[in-house]
Amino acid sequence: MPSSKNDRRVSAEVYNDFSLPPGMDEALKVIAIDRLSFALRGSDWYRRKKRRLQWASKILRIGSISLITSGGVAPLLAKAELGIDPYIGYILLALGGSLLLGDRVFGVSAGWARFMKTAMSIEALAESFRVRIIGMNYENGSVPMPDLSKLCLDFTQSISNEMRSETDSWISEFNNGQDELRNLTKTRSG
Repeated sequence: MPSSKNDRRVSAEVYNDFSLPPGMDEALKVIAIDRLSFALRGSDWYRRKKRRLQWASKILRIGSISLITSGGVAPLLAKAELGIDPYIGYILLALGGSLLLGDRVFGVSAGWARFMKTAMSIEALAESFRVRIIGMNYENGSVPMPDLSKLCLDFTQSISNEMRSETDSWISEFNNGQDELRNLTKTRSG
């Protein structure tokens, strides 16, 4: 996740327009913007990384559907005496299945969904934090530093937990994919 001053400034500008009330204490606003910027950078990272997986997933899925469909139709076309070798269907089916297996083993489609879920969770946490900090500001006129510190710490830990959970899911999916590939290889060779 990038963390340069430039990223922070851009994010802060976005969140300055993110409905923080004009009467809010300036120090509180700075702290809120800092934490909201942290969340925005995390969410943006997942949304950017998702794009490549999204395209790869679509290509793999469309390719596998096309190859499997063509593989199923090839024997029918051969029977219609169109000059097609009926055995080409087996090759096309195998290629289509290989694309699906590759998607499953390398977690392309699952990664796309996982990244999207994490980005949306971080955005929901950011909105909840924003609403809570505004509520605390209106309730008390200003937020006591211990309450603010706890709120910021809880928020930061929640985002870190989301990121950790996504990484743990990725590790689990990766290991499962490797196990599947290993078992498939054992089955083929034994």
